[in-house]
Amino acid sequence: MSKQVAVLELGTNTFKYVVGSDAGIVLDGALPLRLGADLHTTGGISDEVATQAIGQIKRTMVEIQAFQPQEIVCVGAMTLRMADNASVFIERVKEETGLQMKVLSGDREASLAFKAAASDGMVAGDRAVLDVGGGSAELAFGSHRMEYSYSLPLGAVLLTNRFIDSDLPPESSLQAMSAYIHRLLKQNIRGAESSALIVIGGTARNLAAISGKTALNKEELQELLNFLKRKPLSERKQIPGLDPGRADIIIAGSLLILEVMELLQLDSFSACEKGVRHAILAEALRSEWQS
Repeated sequence: MSKQVAVLELGTNTFKYVVGSDAGIVLDGALPLRLGADLHTTGGISDEVATQAIGQIKRTMVEIQAFQPQEIVCVGAMTLRMADNASVFIERVKEETGLQMKVLSGDREASLAFKAAASDGMVAGDRAVLDVGGGSAELAFGSHRMEYSYSLPLGAVLLTNRFIDSDLPPESSLQAMSAYIHRLLKQNIRGAESSALIVIGGTARNLAAISGKTALNKEELQELLNFLKRKPLSERKQIPGLDPGRADIIIAGSLLILEVMELLQLDSFSACEKGVRHAILAEALRSEWQS
């Protein structure tokens, strides 16, 4: 019997998990968990949020243990790279769940995102892979394997907390957000080129679900964004295909994708179903996993 591996990934916005072996995936899920809810205002993880996160880990572990995994990998991303009290949270997780959490660097996260897209058969030739997280955005470039990458504080939750403070954001706030994204991309990414853009993360998957298309051109994305930003949050939560837990951050994530398309002068993007946790699972099954 092949080894069964479980992967738990605590992002800024979402808690994701997967269990599988060489025979296939037996459990795969994602739950809303705003681990980075207070990062913008306090610089840390509040006791309340930490308690909620650990409670969710415990509940999920009950489900995971039913599959008797021989190895369990637990990782964190942007929030645990940035939070002042990240080490305190990591120690609480270890004490209360027995899990030793590893914090991924931005480069490592980008590499795993690229591998996820490649494993989904989406990397053939010159490609850019954008991972839209809650706290950060990773942009990786390469052909068959990653050649270079960038990690920037342009996550959908961070952008939303910084620029959107009303149920129906005014155009001035969205223009300010776009200008901020544009400036950071221009300052940090120079001379990057690609023939195609693949986007990983909940924003891309939700846009695909709303539109019924796994690939969207710039005009289609702009039309979808115009539709979303005219809806108050309560109505956005009712849109078919849109996860209610992402209704408040979908606008920021969409604007980020648009700005990356502008930067790379590309007319379309494709949404990838796989993510970082799937790439970690693949590495662990090959006994290649290291944070």
